[in-house]
Amino acid sequence: MPEEHALLSASAAKRWMSCPASARIEELLRGQFGDGENKYSQEGTTAHELAARSFVEDISKMLFPNEEMKECVIAYHDYVMQIYQDCLAKDQFTSKFHEVKLNYSKYIPDGFGTGDTVIISLGKIIIIDFKYGAGVEVSAVENHQMKLYGLGGIDTYDFMYDITDVELHIFQPRMSNISSWGITRPQLEEWGNSIKEVGIKAFTGDAECNPGEHCQFCLARGLCRARANYVLDLQKDQKDFQVLNLEEIAPIYEKALQAESYIKQLKAWCLEKMMSGVKIPGLKLKAPRLTSAYSDQEAVEQYLRSKGYADAVIHKPRELITLTELKKLLKTAGYREFEAAGLVVKTEGNVSVVLASDPVPEYEPKEAILAEFEPVNNNAKGGK
Repeated sequence: MPEEHALLSASAAKRWMSCPASARIEELLRGQFGDGENKYSQEGTTAHELAARSFVEDISKMLFPNEEMKECVIAYHDYVMQIYQDCLAKDQFTSKFHEVKLNYSKYIPDGFGTGDTVIISLGKIIIIDFKYGAGVEVSAVENHQMKLYGLGGIDTYDFMYDITDVELHIFQPRMSNISSWGITRPQLEEWGNSIKEVGIKAFTGDAECNPGEHCQFCLARGLCRARANYVLDLQKDQKDFQVLNLEEIAPIYEKALQAESYIKQLKAWCLEKMMSGVKIPGLKLKAPRLTSAYSDQEAVEQYLRSKGYADAVIHKPRELITLTELKKLLKTAGYREFEAAGLVVKTEGNVSVVLASDPVPEYEPKEAILAEFEPVNNNAKGGK
């Protein structure tokens, strides 16, 4: 598997396209504090290495660190092979490649990335990305990372194939998420030309920071001065009247969400670095609180029985494990079968407020609920 990494990586494309200054800032912090690798990124690296090996080795004889990773790698392998076999049935000259360097430097300075799987058949290049993460569901639709892979795939293989269309796939088994999206070559190349300017700004670092929801995975998310100013300095937004009008609420709400995220990430960054020995002026580590637990459950039971307490008193009633625990127990395929048996009932949770730019579908409350809020809306129209 290629180990070199581009400054303007495809995986971070949404971030550096939204905040061109972030690429060079991350490079600086990476040199000072490391790349922020954790057990989740290490798990992802291992899963990708095993996935790549599954196409050149006997997968039934491969060793996996745990059953969940084995199940996910096999599912990815089967997904890729099904697409490949379907293409092969229509075109005997179908080609398949794994872990290949895709160069998109025609559009982005020194830009390249690694394609997990590339299939080329009947003028179409199909790129499949294996996502092992389970924290954020990823869509292939208008995905910047995948579009850069598409441009890189065209540039890499154009001398051998007459590529006219691009099909992009996300396979994310731990979230039961499979997403695909297609675009024509001219449309994709037009998009590639439209991002050249932002690519140059990101590469040179000649840009201002632009805080937003794209800060979530940035190495500078807890240290960025622009983000701190953005989420904490709300005084600049004050007007000369005391009550907000409706048009002002959404921008402040967006800042509130960013502030909540920023403070949480700043605290996590400080804890991680201080635990590794970094001294931060004005802060110190507080010793953890001691918690108590039974040292020997059987001995505790015997002790309480000896004092005359009945089992019905010292034991909780028998209860099922939670659905979260059950998912881990049954794994992805087993839990799907469990759901199909009609043993899970889904209840509607609470309605929440998100920004209008959020990709989730808008929820429309019932007319009766709207009627309850109508007087409030009417009274708020004045804005003061």
